[in-house]
Amino acid sequence: MHNCFSVRPSDPRQKRSGVTLVEILIVTVVIALMAAVSFPVYKIIQQREKEKRLRKILNDVRSAIAGSKSLLSDADFSEGYRTFVRKYGLSLIPNNKRAYFLQRIAQDGYGFPGTIASLSNPPFEFDVPVSDVAGDVVTIKVDRKFIRNIPPHPFTGWNPAATWTYEIQGVGIKNIRSKGAGLALNGRKTDDW
Repeated sequence: MHNCFSVRPSDPRQKRSGVTLVEILIVTVVIALMAAVSFPVYKIIQQREKEKRLRKILNDVRSAIAGSKSLLSDADFSEGYRTFVRKYGLSLIPNNKRAYFLQRIAQDGYGFPGTIASLSNPPFEFDVPVSDVAGDVVTIKVDRKFIRNIPPHPFTGWNPAATWTYEIQGVGIKNIRSKGAGLALNGRKTDDW
C-alpha cells in the first residue's frame, strides 16, 4: 500500500522540465562572446560611413568652388563658382581687357568665393578690376546656389575638435579641408584629404 505522503525514487523515464543553471551560463557566455565580437565591427562600420560622408562633402564643396567634369561624359561639365565668375565676367568686358581680367581672377582670388557661405547664399555681387586704372571694374552678379549648404563635419560627434579649414588665395577661398578628425581606417590622416 502506498501512502500519499511517501517519497518514491524518481522514475528515470520521466521527462524533466526547465533548464539547469549550467545551460543558462552557457547561453550567457555565448551571447557575451557574440556581443564582444560585434561591437568592434560596428565601430569600424560607423567609421567607414563617416569617412565616406567626409569624402563626399569635400568633393561636393570642391566641385561647387571649381566645377567638375562628369564621370560619364567629357562633354558634361558642372559649372562651379569659379567657372561661373569667369564666364560671366568675360561676357561683360571687351576683348582688349580680357587678359587682365583673367590674370586678376587667377592670381588675386577673385575667381574664388569670398566666404564659404557665398556658395549657398545668393544673390550677391562684387567688383573685379579689368585694368590698372582705378575704378575700371566689372561687377559680377552671382544669382545662383552652387551647393545647397555646407553640412556639419561628420566626425564632430566623436571628436568635437573636428572642423573645416579653408585655404585662401588672395581674396577668395580656394579649397576646403577637414581638420582634427584623426586617422582613417587606411592609416592616412583625414587632414590630408
